[in-house]
Amino acid sequence: MKRIRYLITGTGPAGIGAAEEILKRDKNPEIIIFSKEPYLPYSRALLPYLLSSQIKEEEIYYDRKDVYKNPNVSLKLGEKVSSIDFKKNQIIINNNKKISFDYLLIATGGRTLLPEIEGINSSKISSFSTLDDYKTIQHKIKSTKKAVVIGGGLVGVKAAISLKKLGVNVILIELLSNILNTILDKEGSSTLEKFLEKKGIEIRVNSKIERIIFKRDGELSGVTLEGGEKIESDMVINAAGIRPNLEIVEDSEIKTNQGIIVDKHLKTNIENVYAAGDVAEAYDMLRQSYWINPNWTCAFQQGRIAGANMAGANEEYSGSFAMNSLEFYSLPCISMGIVNASSQAMHEVKRVIPARDIYRKIFIKDGKLIGAILIGDLERAGTLNFLLRNQIDVSNVAEDILDDKYNFIALLKELRKKEMLGEVTWPESLSSTEKYKKHIDLEKWTQRVSQEDEK
Repeated sequence: MKRIRYLITGTGPAGIGAAEEILKRDKNPEIIIFSKEPYLPYSRALLPYLLSSQIKEEEIYYDRKDVYKNPNVSLKLGEKVSSIDFKKNQIIINNNKKISFDYLLIATGGRTLLPEIEGINSSKISSFSTLDDYKTIQHKIKSTKKAVVIGGGLVGVKAAISLKKLGVNVILIELLSNILNTILDKEGSSTLEKFLEKKGIEIRVNSKIERIIFKRDGELSGVTLEGGEKIESDMVINAAGIRPNLEIVEDSEIKTNQGIIVDKHLKTNIENVYAAGDVAEAYDMLRQSYWINPNWTCAFQQGRIAGANMAGANEEYSGSFAMNSLEFYSLPCISMGIVNASSQAMHEVKRVIPARDIYRKIFIKDGKLIGAILIGDLERAGTLNFLLRNQIDVSNVAEDILDDKYNFIALLKELRKKEMLGEVTWPESLSSTEKYKKHIDLEKWTQRVSQEDEK
């Protein structure tokens, strides 16, 4: 029997998740995984902690040796997929070698955005998204006294913190009016900005860099802002943002928008080609439309489902929503769902304790939780995630959810009551299609809940 050949472009969580699932379902597959980097699969999210010496290099690698040491898996490191010939079912490696496939998963992740700044393409400018980037920055650190970080997104903020921990004076420059604008609202961003400034990181918002300045010998001198202000710097890190890496499908017949468009099975418009992770536009259950939610959990789950379907299953992706769990120095932060959309139909409830750097806010639309921000106090994060994921109507308790004294047992009891008193349709195989009313002894239920509380 002919072995099925599965090709996977990318060794991130989507690629690894797909390979794991294929191995579960196909007893004798041929899986080939390609990575343009020469390293075993690793977590890019851990690079800031590696830079600040909080972890060792061996700790950034995925503990998935059972996958890439499996005899049915070939891991091709340092081999870049240049393009894809969809009509011939072939990928082109390093612009010359061709390899055929039965099924293909595109899991190329994201790539660093290059802003329109004069001099940004210089080799003297560092990015911070790969292990090689880390090594470049690490090599320069000892001779760096002052650094400019371009971009106030997750990568930029983490880079700034890591550099500051190493004793470097840091200026974080953001074009928009607030940092972390994709995962925090303006007030939440302001809370974090004040906290970081107390740690010694200078933050400039509403600031545009016009060009990079170089000395006569070609070394970095600093940057010039719009308006003419010059900022001296020994190091400039470009963290202006991450975009889906569509390089290998450019000018091809595959359908794209911001990312590669996929259906509920993670399949593209081409029958045997799938996409997953940060490169894929998959279903967002809260927006009820297709969106890119770049995080490890979403990527792995999408990869798992894509891999299952490539191996003959018929699994559907139920959808995801934005979810970020972070820590800035000792300040924890969780953001979930939609937190920065302006809508008259959206209702907001917040609790703020400035002296303790605590900022909590929930976002409600049509009686249901669609987003939440927790900074400094993560209590009830799990409950909020449950309410959000299950789209439970919280109209009657919205104003109290963030109250420290609010008893969630009452809400859970009400939900349980509705479930037990609701109507149920019996299947025809049970001789009846009538609807029956469920019954519950509320007095006994209340006593039971009280007893559980006492325990």
